[in-house]
Amino acid sequence: ALRRAARLGDGWISAGSSLQELNDMISQIEAFRKDYGRDQGDFEYHAMTEAAYSKEGLDDLVAAGVTEVIIAFRNPYDGEADNQTLEEKIGMINWYAENVIRPYRESA
Repeated sequence: ALRRAARLGDGWISAGSSLQELNDMISQIEAFRKDYGRDQGDFEYHAMTEAAYSKEGLDDLVAAGVTEVIIAFRNPYDGEADNQTLEEKIGMINWYAENVIRPYRESA
């Protein structure tokens, strides 16, 4: 999949990888892109990872080359029904804005 993304794609999405795993896979994709002569130009890295839930984690993801994070406030893969109320969902979005986005933007 990493070779195919490097050879044919304009980006790659990772879900559930640790920061170290992301770093390793991004390095591998970049090496494949170079092998295929596609190392110039835009290439996006999207990640759904625990690192995206802190300002420091976002710093680490940017340093790794991640261009977009995907945020979820529940695990869509656990098979559980989404029983969160609208107020709870809004609360989680507001928590993320106050505790992750605002500190990240203020430090930029």
